[in-house]
Amino acid sequence: MILDYQSIGTSYVPLHKLKVNFLDFYSDFVKSNKTSGNRHLKNSLASFKEFLKKDYVSASEITEDIRERLRNFLLTKFNGETPADYFYRFKRVIKAATKHNFQ
Repeated sequence: MILDYQSIGTSYVPLHKLKVNFLDFYSDFVKSNKTSGNRHLKNSLASFKEFLKKDYVSASEITEDIRERLRNFLLTKFNGETPADYFYRFKRVIKAATKHNFQ
């Protein structure tokens, strides 16, 4: 609690607040924001994992280049509104990670 209190207003983030793997954050976000009858968020995570082809990705690896390559991957894999829906969900997770100071 002392570290939390002292870190307010600084760029220091206590280690217990850091989630090292972005995929863990994404999975937690999917679990906490799941709605019945809507598979877009869960499937956007599955597509992101398929795109990455690895089990670990740090937040610093999520760059504009990765986002653009993911967008192109979704456009070639799916048709209709699905690529836009999945990419929108991905951007929503990125915004949440930024809001929660995920590093």
